Amino acid sequence: MAIKVNIWNQELHNHYGITNETSDGKYIPFWDFVEDIPIEYIYKALRSIQMKHLLGDIYVLQTYPKESYRAFSLDPMPFQFFVSILAGTRYIDINYLKHSVIRGRAVIRITEKDGTKNILIKRLSCGGETTRSPHHEAFFNAIYPEVHLSQETSPNPIKVAIHKYESFR
Repeated sequence: MAIKVNIWNQELHNHYGITNETSDGKYIPFWDFVEDIPIEYIYKALRSIQMKHLLGDIYVLQTYPKESYRAFSLDPMPFQFFVSILAGTRYIDINYLKHSVIRGRAVIRITEKDGTKNILIKRLSCGGETTRSPHHEAFFNAIYPEVHLSQETSPNPIKVAIHKYESFR
């Protein structure tokens, strides 16, 4: 019998994120990419997935000033389809994929890390209208006004799950 113990002597940071679970039991795509990948590569990977799976608009976030990118779409879908989309996206952070599968949901960070700022840098338009999660749409619109609302009225109250987690960064 062997026992392995890992010990870290490093400060943990608390962050908050929003989960991708919708009020009707579906999931919207969230992506977290390997750091230091040029943004043009990320755009190309997302556009490829968007066209292959006929996804709606995809919004790309940067942890500025780093080359650290996340993205989200507002299309509700079954969990297995979400996982296949994530797994089929080039440059996805494999640990993000692994933890999303293990937890049965994905989390996208909404709080800022020390010395950085979260900014919405691009909307990859699908050129049409798709079904969207109204609660996630309203939540993201409150943070990033560039996320356009497809409905004239937002849900009240907005029902999204906030998740607290710890990281070394």
